[in-house]
This record gives sequence, C-alpha cells and structure tokens, in this order.
Amino acid sequence: MVPGQKELSYDLSRHRLQHLNLFVEKGLLRQFVFTGGATVFDTNVGNHRHFIDEPSGKIYDLPWDSLAVSKIDALKGFQVRDYHV
Repeated sequence: MVPGQKELSYDLSRHRLQHLNLFVEKGLLRQFVFTGGATVFDTNVGNHRHFIDEPSGKIYDLPWDSLAVSKIDALKGFQVRDYHV
C-alpha cells in the first residue's frame, strides 16, 4: 500500500458523501436507509415506489399508482406525507 492511501481514500469518500448530502438537502436526490444500515441515494425525486429484489439486491422504480395502500385515511390525527411498505 502506498503511504497515506487509506487516508486519501477516506477523505475522498467523506467528500463524496458531503456532496451527496448537499444534493439531498437541495432536493436533487432522495436518501433511503434500509434495515441493516445500507444507504441508497435515488435520483428519481418524484412520487414513485420501490421494489427490492432481495436475492440480487437490485432496486426497481415502480410508478406511484402501480400499488395501492388502503386505510391511510383511517389514521386520524396524522398527516401522512410518505410511507414505506
């Protein structure tokens, strides 16, 4: 290993993460943290759903109206702006 290589790699990763977080803050990306701590950044910031193929780990975008979640209106006292199934 080249002296300082690990530190340089860490600094670049931290720098990239700072940029990604800035894009999330500006509404250019959406960030999802999944069970187990995996973080994914999504460039599709419009309303849509995700289908995750667990064996491959691939994430697919689905049109918002392709699935229906019922009884959200029954949650009295809450304003639902987003949900995950």
